[in-house]
Amino acid sequence: MNDQEMYSSIYDIVQKNAEAAGSDLETSKDCFLCITASEPSRVDVLKLSEEKDNMTFLSKAYISMLKRIVDPAALDSWKLSADLDPEVFQLHCVNGLKLSEEFFLTHVRLENNIYATNNPVTGAPAATPGAGVAIPEKLLRMYHKMPDFMKKAARRVMGVR
Repeated sequence: MNDQEMYSSIYDIVQKNAEAAGSDLETSKDCFLCITASEPSRVDVLKLSEEKDNMTFLSKAYISMLKRIVDPAALDSWKLSADLDPEVFQLHCVNGLKLSEEFFLTHVRLENNIYATNNPVTGAPAATPGAGVAIPEKLLRMYHKMPDFMKKAARRVMGVR
């Protein structure tokens, strides 16, 4: 029995016990197995993108990137775009979570991020100088207070030269 089979069996036992107690688990088996298969400080976006169901992808992204389940308000908000093409939904989801303060605080590194700008896999171009880059107001205020070397690093991360 490999590790994933063992974790799957554990999930089944806990789910059965929860049902017997009149309760339900907060996360699906797929999401639980995603947690057990991933490293705590890294997320392989390419592997995560193999999920084609938007809501399951969202749950896995929250657990992998933010280390928590999706809160009800966020879930309601994301459900409005649940009918998008999976690739478009995943792009919005990964980039939205990546820009959150909560993601910054988790110290998780994204690997094989096929949704990053200037990525050779997708061919997505980096923003050109002077191009409008959508930055939330709170982040923009933080940017203006940063020392120059941090501003330069932030511009590189955003794909602005």
